[in-house]
Amino acid sequence: MPSTRKSLKQVIADLEQRGSISSQDADSLRVAPQWSLTGAEISGYLGGGIVAVGITWIIFAFAQDLNRLIVTLMLYAAGSVALGTARWLRSRGVRSGQVAEVLFGIGVGSIAGAFGTTLNSFGVRDSVAVAVASALAVSIGLATLRRTSFAGMLLVVIAAQPLIGSIIEIFHLSEITFPLIIDLSGGLLIVLGIQRVPSALVARIAGSISIVIGSLIFAVTGESIVRPVISLVVSAALFYFGAHRINLEFIVGGGIGITIAIGVIAGRIFDSSSVQGAVITATGVAISALSLLVVRRNETRSTST
Repeated sequence: MPSTRKSLKQVIADLEQRGSISSQDADSLRVAPQWSLTGAEISGYLGGGIVAVGITWIIFAFAQDLNRLIVTLMLYAAGSVALGTARWLRSRGVRSGQVAEVLFGIGVGSIAGAFGTTLNSFGVRDSVAVAVASALAVSIGLATLRRTSFAGMLLVVIAAQPLIGSIIEIFHLSEITFPLIIDLSGGLLIVLGIQRVPSALVARIAGSISIVIGSLIFAVTGESIVRPVISLVVSAALFYFGAHRINLEFIVGGGIGITIAIGVIAGRIFDSSSVQGAVITATGVAISALSLLVVRRNETRSTST
């Protein structure tokens, strides 16, 4: 299972061996933190989070005593104010960018929610209204993905969940089909997450979680042993893909899925809990031994070349 990507330490070591960087520079790169935020950036994220909580709190407080029309108008107004403020803050410079992106996400979410409520007021089914509002938020997130640091990606990831749920409800998908739809949505998020886009890690994590959840639901429903076997194949593919690319989020998600699928398979075949545990343990040992064998083989190939 040779990886197509080198780790940061390997890249630094290669550059040092070729003389592209000095040993002192290489040591500085090795000990440098992966993340670095200024005090202004940290304050910006904190302020944006507090603003989000405050606006949400105010909307829910007023919504309890007002009818749907007024709540809808308030959502449109709050969304417009949030978007206008976000645009104004962005024009002030980078230090206000974090708060601006939070407000941008709130503004889009408020207007999308208000639009869904408007559709519902005109007799559109709840599930269809949610699907349209979620699709609107996803579309705006995709459109602004490369122009924002995190807001566009969060809009896509967050709005994708009610979109998938509403699609399942609209088409009355069966217990066989809807887990596959969840897996498909996870796969699409993973495809998005392996692109060179801001906050791609968020999409990869969300995609991995979706695949694990979809595979788990698919494996445990029904009595057929075929379902957990299919879940095992899907999880193994995710695990292999993660190992191939050195993406920990795929490795962890695939590993969890493999463990669950093997547990379900063992439960369907054997009645004894001790035998089930032994099968799961033996499978884990076999996977570890195979991984060690592959690592040693790759090291041997690297040494020989």
